Amino acid sequence: MNADRDVLREAVIAVVASQHRRPRRPNRNPLYRPDPAFLALATFTGWCEQIRSADVRLAMSGFVDEAHRLREIETMEAALRKIQEALEIARTTTLLP
Repeated sequence: MNADRDVLREAVIAVVASQHRRPRRPNRNPLYRPDPAFLALATFTGWCEQIRSADVRLAMSGFVDEAHRLREIETMEAALRKIQEALEIARTTTLLP
């Protein structure tokens, strides 16, 4: 039985390999240029959306001990400062028309 399966497998591979395929055109905008600033903004606001939709009470019940709780408080405070910095920059930035 395995021999039949191996023969069939080899036949399928041979047929697929012998077929000529048209080269695929990339489905991309030829004018597209990567924008690192836009990617950074989208990443940052994506993280903010994850925080906004988090179950805070569930998350805060996950501390394993007091040392862990204190470390995570420091991390959250640092993240809050970074978000406040981003908000201040966003609020004072003017876009060119």
